[in-house]
This record gives sequence, C-alpha cells and structure tokens, in this order.
Amino acid sequence: MLELKEKLVELDLDVLTTFITTLAIIFFGVSQDVRDKAYQLKNVIIMYLILFLLTIWVVHPISVSIIFISIFFAGGLTLLNDKENDLEKELGFLRFFFYATVAWISLVKTYIWLLVGVATYIVSISIQNFGTILLKENHDYIITIIILLGTVFHYIRVSMDYYNFKNFKATKKTLFESSEPLEKNDLLSFVLFMEDRNLFNRRGTVFGLYDIKSSYYLNNSKPSFMSDIKLNDEPRKRFIRGYSTIEQQIFRNSALEDNSYRYFFRRKFFIENIYNVCFTRAILIRRSKSYGRKKNKQRQAYQNLIWSFKLNLLEYYFRVILKNPNNEEELFLIMSKNSRVTKQLYSKIYYRYIGTTEHFENLEKIKTIRNSTYNLS
Repeated sequence: MLELKEKLVELDLDVLTTFITTLAIIFFGVSQDVRDKAYQLKNVIIMYLILFLLTIWVVHPISVSIIFISIFFAGGLTLLNDKENDLEKELGFLRFFFYATVAWISLVKTYIWLLVGVATYIVSISIQNFGTILLKENHDYIITIIILLGTVFHYIRVSMDYYNFKNFKATKKTLFESSEPLEKNDLLSFVLFMEDRNLFNRRGTVFGLYDIKSSYYLNNSKPSFMSDIKLNDEPRKRFIRGYSTIEQQIFRNSALEDNSYRYFFRRKFFIENIYNVCFTRAILIRRSKSYGRKKNKQRQAYQNLIWSFKLNLLEYYFRVILKNPNNEEELFLIMSKNSRVTKQLYSKIYYRYIGTTEHFENLEKIKTIRNSTYNLS
C-alpha cells in the first residue's frame, strides 16, 4: 500500500484533479437519476473507493473523523439533485438538506459504510499498536480485505432492498385528490374519538408529550359514558404497544412505495416522524403563500391551515384506510379487523358516545374547520 501511495502522490496534478472531479460527479449524482437503483449502487462503490483512499492518504484521527462525518452526511447533497423535487424546496435550504440527508441514509444504508469505516480504522490501529509481527507485515492486505468484504456486503444489501418512498408531489396527489365532501359526520367524529382524540388539540403530527399527558391510561380516567366499559379482558400491561397518530398511520400507508412497508425501523423513524413532519411543513408553507405576500399574513395562514390539513387527513383515513363505510355496522366491522376491540364493543361504545359532550364537541370542531377561510382545497 505504501508503493500505491507513492504512485498516487507522483501522479500529475491534472490527472488527480480529473480523477477527484469524476468521483464527485458520480457521488453527488450530477445529471443522473438519483432514485435509480443502478445509481445508488454506483454511489456505494464510490463510498468504499473513498474509504480505501482514506486509508492510504489520511492517518490523523481528527482528520479521519471529520472526513467520515462529512461523507456520511454528504448524501443529502445527492438527493438535492433529485429531478422530482418540487414541494420539498418549500422547506428552505437547512430543513431540506436535513430531510435529504436522512432520506438518503435510509435509501442507501450509509450507516453500513460508516460501521465498516470505523471497523477498518479500529483494526488498523489495533494491529499497529498490539499486533504480532505477522499481522503488521500483512496489515495492508487485512485492511483491503475488510474494505472489500464491506463493499460486497453493502452492495448486496442495497441491491436486494425494496425500500423506497414517494416524493412530496406524488404523496400530495395521493392524499389530496379531489373527492366529494364527506357528509358522514357522526361516523367521522366517532373515528376521531376512537383513533386519535387529540388530533385537533395538538399542532404537531407525531405522538408526543401532549398525547402522553392526556392519555386515559396515564390519568386512569375515561369519559363518563365509558366508565363501565372494558376494552379487553386481559391485564392492561399485555397491551402495551407503540401508539401512532392518524397522520403517522396515513403516511406509512401513502408515502411508501410498493413492498416498502416491511422495513420497520426506517418506516417508523423516517416516514412516520421525519417525512411526515417535513411534508406537512412544506405543503402548509406553499398554501400559506396564496393568502398574501406579507410575511405576517402567511404566518397567520400557516398557523390556521394546519387544522384543515388534519381534517383532510381524517377524511382520507375514513375513505381509504377504513374503506369509506356506508353505515355504523360497516364501520364497526372494519375497525374491529385492525383492533383488539370487537365489533360488538365498538357498537356499544358508539351508541353511548352519540349525544354526549365529546360527540358534540367533535362535530363542532369538524364544522368550524370546514367553514374556515383557511383551507387546503
């Protein structure tokens, strides 16, 4: 490897410049379809070539760390070149770059490269400081083998990966395609009550402190009309699980491409928590600009449009996720298929719910939002 380093150093400056420029063009996806699997695989190979060159040229730990972190997050610049980017640009540069960086890490699994890189330097330092004479003599070969194995493993993992997500424009088309006004307000308010009663109480779109503080289980309280109703006969601790807002449930169904739902961690971390929040912000920013050129008017519109956005998602949830039931019985049947609550119990809760304070409050919220001058339609 020392001989290779000497040969690289002896190369003409023009040759080195051309080589590095070519690597950069390929790595950052200039004039290429960065969503294409073939490009993503080229990107993986380039990352390991860079790692190999780092082991030759860079020795100082601080320099290595800085370069590692820079390359790890440089994927954000790659996704900025996606020709389908449109609504994403409303995020502003810093938020767009953050979104693109995390998105690219989830697409190309850059964390594998980082782990291989860290392992390479740990092995290298260990051999140099604690290795036997035989290991030291074969140091360069060992490092090269580690990088090659990492390249093959990472390449195979990406090539066999189905995970992908839609751009904001495609998701918007899915969620906000024109449809007839939903007139089933009693059913809609019941879905709101059962599935996400805090939907119109929190400004955010992810499960957070507000939901925890107002949880029935945390406060050990229920609405008065449900005081004698048990949602199941098992001890409560057996039903501890993750909770998702309606927005999170919708995005994991509408933003992912075919065969991508199976990737649990990336779905939960990126789609439900980052994609969800960034998409919401982008669409509200764009719509708020139609309410005037002054920043204060746009800010006011943004603050109010969130409720119209949430109502649109609630109606989408009713139409698509719950398959637009025509009556109470159809609704109870569909909800029971995805719940531990039985159809009979849903029916019991529903007929107690109708006419209560919670029922009228939810109807009023829905009516107020529909009649507001701030809407996404």
